[in-house]
Amino acid sequence: MTLRLTIPAKVNLYLEVGARRRDGFHDLETVFHTVGLYDTLELRSADALTLQTSGIRVPAGSANLVMRAAAGLRSATGCRKGAAMRLTKRIPTGAGLGGGSADAAAALLGLCRLWHLRIPHVSLLRIAAALGSDVPFFLRGGSAIGSGRGERLKAIPSNLDGGVVIVKPRFGMPTAAAYAALDRRKADRMTCRATTLASAVRPGARAVRWGRARRCGRSLLRNAGLPLPRPRGCIR
Repeated sequence: MTLRLTIPAKVNLYLEVGARRRDGFHDLETVFHTVGLYDTLELRSADALTLQTSGIRVPAGSANLVMRAAAGLRSATGCRKGAAMRLTKRIPTGAGLGGGSADAAAALLGLCRLWHLRIPHVSLLRIAAALGSDVPFFLRGGSAIGSGRGERLKAIPSNLDGGVVIVKPRFGMPTAAAYAALDRRKADRMTCRATTLASAVRPGARAVRWGRARRCGRSLLRNAGLPLPRPRGCIR
């Protein structure tokens, strides 16, 4: 049996990051929305559990969330079946697009089908949350409000009418680094608040209001010690 899964990326239409919690995570409020940028995961029955990758370079061993998802599923269910998995990466890493989390969710769903596992959805959500805060969202995709550290979800209708322009610079910004940069700024001195970022995009608007989005991005990049990109122009 062979399965081929198409895996969408996501954007955060709104993101408000709260204080760092005792467990190291941050409370947040966000609106997730999947977009038309995809990875592909192929799975077929095999004796051993293996992963090959192509496209954008990512780890192929135990550091990859696909392998961690497979290990977590086997641990939770007692299943000892294998699978030969091939991941084609097109979603940029370190870009806040949730590619690794999406791949992990696809592995959970695909392996449940490949191994004929009947696992309650709440149990699958628990495994997903242990892999990463965004992973539970990708079990269903679409649009959803996320709270807690992102794992508490409420599905909402998708009212987006239009496209999303994604611009990825040559460098990446891992989520942990971005949140650490926010932690280093005192709230009363922050020039980039999540509410300001959210207000840069309004329902029905045809484009991001460039000035606000650029000021927010530059503030975060400076605080993270990353270079400021020099845009050649802007989208109007």
